[in-house]
Amino acid sequence: MVPGLISYNIVILVGAALLIAAQQWWVCTRRRRPRLQVTALGHQALALLFAVGALTVLLPPVYRAIGSVAGSSNLALLLADSLAVGFGWVVIGYVAVTENPNHPARGLLGNAWLTASVIGLMALLFARIPTDQAEPYRFIERYGTQPYVLEYTVVYMGWVGAIALCLMRISWRAWREAKTARQHTQLGLHTAAWGIGVAYTAHSCLHAVVRRFDLPYPLTDPTMLTNGLLIVSILLNLNGLFLGGYRWAQSYRDHRLLYHLWRDIYALYPTIIAKSPFEAPRSEFADILTVRVMRHRLERRVLEIQAGIVLLGRHWDPAAIKEAVRRCEAAGIDGKHARATVDAIGFLATIHAGTNEIAQKRATISDSVDEITDLDEELHYLRRVARAYHHSPIVTATLQARRRDFEHAA
Repeated sequence: MVPGLISYNIVILVGAALLIAAQQWWVCTRRRRPRLQVTALGHQALALLFAVGALTVLLPPVYRAIGSVAGSSNLALLLADSLAVGFGWVVIGYVAVTENPNHPARGLLGNAWLTASVIGLMALLFARIPTDQAEPYRFIERYGTQPYVLEYTVVYMGWVGAIALCLMRISWRAWREAKTARQHTQLGLHTAAWGIGVAYTAHSCLHAVVRRFDLPYPLTDPTMLTNGLLIVSILLNLNGLFLGGYRWAQSYRDHRLLYHLWRDIYALYPTIIAKSPFEAPRSEFADILTVRVMRHRLERRVLEIQAGIVLLGRHWDPAAIKEAVRRCEAAGIDGKHARATVDAIGFLATIHAGTNEIAQKRATISDSVDEITDLDEELHYLRRVARAYHHSPIVTATLQARRRDFEHAA
């Protein structure tokens, strides 16, 4: 009873994880649009409701209570399986809406009436299965020789397997279009997980056939293989989720790292966010609390900094650049770090020295930078610039020297 309880609890709990996996796949392969957030959250809430409901009815006390009240010892199993079918319908709808929000193509698997018909057929078949004792964890093993158990299993597992196959094809398509090694790895794990999920449903049907016709089976415990396939599928999906979580953490770190450079540029050129779907954070604390759609926000921040850099170039301070080069050579800094340090000094000196003049000549983002050709490459550069901008002693010393020059000139 205990191993079965653990395995079935994992089945339902992983449902919520698989929904999050679908969301992570979308974040990694497409730009999330803010107007989709409400729809996405609605699908997530409904899916979690189905998952929690299925988990609840499979708990032994609840399972027995439902059977006692309804007068059918295993009615809770039908309810849990129906909730699992509903969960798959929500996931298919979620993917369809996020792929094409204007005209979502749900297909047959996402058709509500067809899904309801499948649940109705499951209920009809289940009602004709003679059972006398509650058995939620080894139902096929115990009642596999009874009539309509095979038919019920084929309908239920066939439908769940079709959903897993559909999601495997979607993950496979996204894997082929992935542009980075991390996306390839994450989407590859999800593709493999859904593929093993298809194998899990196929083996469950095979197990039902073997029990129905009393055929020989090479394994002494088919349930062990079924649970093994399920656990491997779960682990692969969770590994994909961990990679998605790592990607979010990296995007959040870079978003915060670029904040001070972005803030100073935005103070001079507020119009760099003219095309942004996001509001500018009112304070650093508000920026710290920003946690949603981080990849999209990071892209916008990089784009806005690029636009500001183009505009700052019109007011470059050549004396500050010469001083920066001299100090980098004296400190033995060369290569990419030297370029980042020199650029950071140029930005900072221009911002502080020419604030009044620049403020009178504000421009917009429309005539500067419209898209990012290589986000990762640009991030590598801006990370170095942002670190030098905020922490480099050479930048601080050069800026102090330029301030003294301005004071003497005044």
